[in-house]
Amino acid sequence: MIYLVLSLIFVKINITIFPYIHAMFVAVIIWMMFHISQKRIDVILITTLVAIFMPIVIMIATEHPLPLGDDARFPGFAKAIEDDGRWIPYKYSEEPYYQFYHLIPALGYILASVTGSGVENISCYYLMLKFIFYLLYFLLIFLILKSFKIGNVAPFIGLFLIALTPPLALTQIVHQGYAIILAMAMIYIMLRTIALRSEVSILTLGILFVSGIIAHATIIVILLAFLLPLLYVSSHNVERQKIMRIAGLAIMISIVYWIGIYYMDIILGQSINSIISFINLISGEATAFYGTAKPWYTQEQNIYFISWSLVPSIVSSYILLHPKHLLKILKRNKMSDPQNLSYIILLGLVGLSGTIINFLLRLVPSFGGRYFYWLYILMIPLATMIITGQRKNYREKNLSLILSLIIISMATFYGIQDPTLSANTFGEKIGWADKK
Repeated sequence: MIYLVLSLIFVKINITIFPYIHAMFVAVIIWMMFHISQKRIDVILITTLVAIFMPIVIMIATEHPLPLGDDARFPGFAKAIEDDGRWIPYKYSEEPYYQFYHLIPALGYILASVTGSGVENISCYYLMLKFIFYLLYFLLIFLILKSFKIGNVAPFIGLFLIALTPPLALTQIVHQGYAIILAMAMIYIMLRTIALRSEVSILTLGILFVSGIIAHATIIVILLAFLLPLLYVSSHNVERQKIMRIAGLAIMISIVYWIGIYYMDIILGQSINSIISFINLISGEATAFYGTAKPWYTQEQNIYFISWSLVPSIVSSYILLHPKHLLKILKRNKMSDPQNLSYIILLGLVGLSGTIINFLLRLVPSFGGRYFYWLYILMIPLATMIITGQRKNYREKNLSLILSLIIISMATFYGIQDPTLSANTFGEKIGWADKK
């Protein structure tokens, strides 16, 4: 309550003070998580959701609740759906992938119609859609982290790591954000059915995946990034058959859909061009930031990389300090907890490796960059496990906790001010979205 009151007061007085309040409040909440009774798990969850939603609330209260950048065109398309009675392919100028069915404007139109706000009242239905997306995003990742059983506090720490990492912020309602949410739902269903030894519903997963592939092409890569490590560490034939069946079905649906909308050649062409550009960069035949590739940070803004680098730094430190664990996994040798620990470490390795390659691709003209920022999510389970891991004694535990609080608070302080979080977080004319 104190946090809410102070935040609302400083919105009116001096908004630049809010990052300090928010960073301190995050530190207090995390400290309480390690000392409060687990019977009060509901209080911790509500407090955590308030903390991670507050920067978005402040952002909206500071400027406006309207679309920020890429999503600014969607309300217009929602109005077109209302006027035409449906989405008419190729009637309006738009990205070819969305011409077959424009999902986000359709969702906006449906929500505006159901609530009675009307598509002209963008602030109302768009704001509801934004918070629905964000809430589903956080809750699904919370459930995924909880299914790993790496500690009662770990899922909450994971939510804070996501909230402070700018590339994981879904502050814009775009198609890929919707696809990420659906992919997280599918992953949770898969992990749940494997844990309960129950039969997975192919129909449910099929519906979710079809909705996701209509939204964005990267959902197949997201799904495979989670499934293939699980397939590698799984020791039961039944589980492996389930995973292979779902992965095969997803690949088949993707190919059929891409061919059906005449987009297969574009995907293959962009993929081949990106591979060639990456090889040229590594071999030295190409220089960084040539052609259409441009740096997205100035020298004055490099301080924001603290929030970008926290999760990869934690994961890379663990991998470098525990090479034996990684070798055992790669050799498929038995560990103390072969399923969970092996999967978590392998996910972290895939996420870290993919993120490094993604940033290298960002140096050349390719589709590297924001299309693959979701790779950070793969590193979250391992990062939370490291932060909440068991310590040998009480002194070591408290020292580790204090250091974690300082680092997370610092990253939070810069993370919510990052220009790439949105166009209007705490100031005017910040970031790329202002130019849209």
